[in-house]
Amino acid sequence: FLAGGDHVVAAGQEGVVMEVRVFQTRLRAFDQRIIILPNSEITTAPIVNYSTLPNRRMEVAVGVGYDDDLKQARQILLGIANANPLVLEEPAPFVQVVNLGESGVELKLFAHAKNGDFGDARSQLTESIRTEIIGNGLNIPYPQRDLHVYHHNADGTPLTEIITRSVADAGDVAPSNAPTA
Repeated sequence: FLAGGDHVVAAGQEGVVMEVRVFQTRLRAFDQRIIILPNSEITTAPIVNYSTLPNRRMEVAVGVGYDDDLKQARQILLGIANANPLVLEEPAPFVQVVNLGESGVELKLFAHAKNGDFGDARSQLTESIRTEIIGNGLNIPYPQRDLHVYHHNADGTPLTEIITRSVADAGDVAPSNAPTA
């Protein structure tokens, strides 16, 4: 079930099992907090025990722009995974397109590492992915919004001229259809 030293997620809490008692289990969270969980909560909730298997799968998500070459992005991700000494050769790393988002296409790199190397491997992959994606001229999109503000006079006619003049008066170049002051 659970043993001291196991890395677990139990009752929504993550940490290393310090001690299992009759009525409670004590975990040490990675920020060094001590979490005391009633065993009644642990026995009724799913438990993930990362210590039971020697290897663990990483999933590293990255977005690229809609205009970017997905084949190139996939090759970059696989090249990074295959070059990292903490990533296991078997099962082989692979990449999937997982979402068409508001700002870009989301890819996910799947790779395996030994349990003890998991955190370092994921961190190294994430940093390398950012560096290589940008270095190869691809974009990592972020949410953007275009805001269009329309103003109208009380009679419903647009205030386009006034807005255009205020833009031009602010030192900007007036659009070619803007009236001159």
